[in-house]
Amino acid sequence: MKVLLKQDVTNLGRAGDIKEVKTGYARNFLIPNGFVIGADARSEKEQQFLDNMRKRKLEKRKKTAQESASSLNGKEVQITVKTGAEGRLFGSVTNQTIQKALEEIGHHLDRKSIDLSEPIRQLGKYTVQLKLHEGVAAAITVLVQDEEGNISVASAPEAEEESSPVEESAAETSSVSSDD
Repeated sequence: MKVLLKQDVTNLGRAGDIKEVKTGYARNFLIPNGFVIGADARSEKEQQFLDNMRKRKLEKRKKTAQESASSLNGKEVQITVKTGAEGRLFGSVTNQTIQKALEEIGHHLDRKSIDLSEPIRQLGKYTVQLKLHEGVAAAITVLVQDEEGNISVASAPEAEEESSPVEESAAETSSVSSDD
């Protein structure tokens, strides 16, 4: 039986799609719950209407994401953490930590939109990409500092420069192996 989806249905499709489903599934579950209608000439107009609605929602989400990107781009977020020897953090700074810091300054977004390749494990200044919508991104600066407000350890001044945690850990590994 061909049906037109009135709303998104998990494991079946999105609103506006025409799908072929088993008759019993349509009659006993989808139609009584108002998820679908039978696909016929009348439903084509409804499909066009739903397509227009979906496009409008998508445009609205993209516009909101662009506004958020313009307000977030270049922002600096400070995160204060407990540290051990050589500026190593107790724990790490994850996308969830960054999300909470952004919420404190009034920007609410999903933690999955924070593109952090791996957790931050050292003090320093990091550039983090935010993927707010398809084709809409922003970059923020995350300043990881200890409880005294230091962003670097006296023996490692290069940590203050913008770099990724991978580069810093690779530099440490090479210096340790050359001592042997």
